[in-house]
Amino acid sequence: MEKSNWNTIRKQFPRKGLSRATLLIWMCDLLLIGFSLFLFQLKGVYIILSWFFLTIALLHTYLFQHEATHNALSKSSTVNDSLGHFFSWLIFMPYLSRKRSHVLHHRYTGHPTLDPANKRAIEFFSVLSDDMSRKLELIWKYWIPLFVLNDRVGLWRDPFQNTHKNHDSLSLKKERNYSIFYILLYLLALIVLFRTSLLVTVLFWYLPALIFLFYLEELVNLPHHAETPLLGKEEKPLHFSRQYLVSHSCKHVPIWSNIFLLNFNRHIPHHLFPWVPWDQLPRLEDKIRMNIAPYIIEEKTRNEIKWSITNRKRSILDIMGHYFDKR
Repeated sequence: MEKSNWNTIRKQFPRKGLSRATLLIWMCDLLLIGFSLFLFQLKGVYIILSWFFLTIALLHTYLFQHEATHNALSKSSTVNDSLGHFFSWLIFMPYLSRKRSHVLHHRYTGHPTLDPANKRAIEFFSVLSDDMSRKLELIWKYWIPLFVLNDRVGLWRDPFQNTHKNHDSLSLKKERNYSIFYILLYLLALIVLFRTSLLVTVLFWYLPALIFLFYLEELVNLPHHAETPLLGKEEKPLHFSRQYLVSHSCKHVPIWSNIFLLNFNRHIPHHLFPWVPWDQLPRLEDKIRMNIAPYIIEEKTRNEIKWSITNRKRSILDIMGHYFDKR
């Protein structure tokens, strides 16, 4: 896409406040959580249904946390970050390091070292022994959400690593302090639940849904950037208008894409204009199609479920071979 066309579209999508669609989804999620608790108390097969409805609410929590990292929930940065902290705490992800990492991912998409997501993956694959490679293949074959777990651990560890040139900066100190605060809140929650004899019940209700969320995260995230070309270490980062070169969208599936994924499948529009909120992405995609060759969008659109099922049968080392080339 030409930068002039990109700038024209950008002006048509200014930042907005909380949308009615977002508020409606939040109200539905509260109802889902309440219904999930009700079903859980019925026991038996209803527990499985309880986990299903809670997982939907947690998936939305993850997606709205993602919106907060782009300041796409509200015009107020204070509101965005407050909601981002709340959503992040619920899904065991430190918000500030996630926000820094994700903003850098969008700024340097496709770069092997400046994009933190690529950097973590390359560092992970660079130390694999033959024994670790065999274990990794089994983990991949049995659908264990390896990349989500690696990303979660990396986000918690990152602010505390001395390898940062600006390790003593105020922003990284703030990230460390908030991470510690999160952990203290988790401990406080465990103590309160234990004292009220609810610990086992709440953990049995919440943790399975959280694990299901990890699987969904990997399902919807991996097809967007797997097997895409990486830039050279000395190459300049791509402007937003050209990031379709190193990313994919996923096919639109009614209900699943709109209601469950909140248009997260429209990943190319998101990378071209990352601050545009979820409910405006369909209209944004229509604008993009008018300013870019239609076949480009079609060729770079995958069926996420088909892609995941097909590629779980392949070697993970083959799929991630482009990371080895950039070590």
